[in-house]
Amino acid sequence: MQLRRVLVALMVLAVWFTTPGCAPVPMEGAPELALVEAMAMFEPEIPEHQELTARRRQQAITLGQQVREWEANERMSELSPQQRRLVRQHQSLRQQELDRVGDLVPPAYRQMVVDVAHRFGLDPRLVAAIGTVESQWRPHARGASGDSGLMQIIPPTAAWISRRMGLAAYDLYDPLTNLTMGSWYLQALHKEHGSWDRALAAYNGGPRAASRGSQHPYVRRVMGIYHRQGSYE
Repeated sequence: MQLRRVLVALMVLAVWFTTPGCAPVPMEGAPELALVEAMAMFEPEIPEHQELTARRRQQAITLGQQVREWEANERMSELSPQQRRLVRQHQSLRQQELDRVGDLVPPAYRQMVVDVAHRFGLDPRLVAAIGTVESQWRPHARGASGDSGLMQIIPPTAAWISRRMGLAAYDLYDPLTNLTMGSWYLQALHKEHGSWDRALAAYNGGPRAASRGSQHPYVRRVMGIYHRQGSYE
């Protein structure tokens, strides 16, 4: 059906351009945009077309990043030398944090991990290690007990967290939401149990597992990832 529509469109265009007195009428406004929209009506839905659309979106994202960098540079020129020095120091420290999680976290989530970890006073690399063990950074990962998302939060725990955080609604498959809820929960466990080993054990096995601390297999696995040296694949 799609191929038939394309063939019909081509025949109409052929008749239009070959019939005397039927020359195209110039379009006002944005002729290129109008032409692209007209052609899009007859573009077949093929993988190549999807790849082209994805490529255009990526180009738009890249352009947006370039614009933000340009705006940041413009603002930098308005600062005093001391202020610029402080900004550069902050940027350097931020880059160091991104580098610390670079071997564990996919590029798309690195900034998010650093930002959320800092929000709750956590070590970004510890959050990165938990996400690696829990889901391998697959946002739609789902375990046997219904544990969901990047930090693999089970539904009852998610409901408890949402009440404590004052969330009216949440989506565990949204990466930022899941990472935020998991990080908040980890910090709450640390406050309750007094050490990261006990907090990690409780994160995985519930309150009764906290007493095992560093002897808990989950804790050993997370800390093994934390101390691992390598590059993200």
